[in-house]
Amino acid sequence: MTTVERAGEILVRRLDRRAFLRRSAMTVFGFTAAAAVQGIFPSRAFANSCESISGFNACHPPGYPNSPRWCADMGYTCIQGNCYTQQCRYNFDQYHTTGCWCTQKSCMNCGDPSAYCGYYHCCDCNCPPTNPLACGCKQFIVTCQQSASRPDFQCCT
Repeated sequence: MTTVERAGEILVRRLDRRAFLRRSAMTVFGFTAAAAVQGIFPSRAFANSCESISGFNACHPPGYPNSPRWCADMGYTCIQGNCYTQQCRYNFDQYHTTGCWCTQKSCMNCGDPSAYCGYYHCCDCNCPPTNPLACGCKQFIVTCQQSASRPDFQCCT
């Protein structure tokens, strides 16, 4: 008998099949229950990581409040609130890890069928990489939206 066969036989003899099946069934049930409640994918709220959460409801780009500069207004592209790295580079002066931050959650049109809540994902960029000028990118991330099909669900609570 080879070493692998012998190790396999020892493992099978020590394995309690009943406990193994019970734990497997509990794991499958747990994943099924979690998927039924949340779905198998994480919440969209975790789609963009936030190095920091500001106390504001809006992004304040470089130059704020006197002359705020948005990258899009300067002809550069932002992708989902992030710097488009083929045109710009992240500015890590204030947010050292990612160059990005998020605003606090805010809700709009509360009490209305079109109510929604979310936060802004904001980034500081330097565009273009040569002779850069600091500017900002942003995107609103919806975390909750009122549904006409579920009037009992209140988004703005």
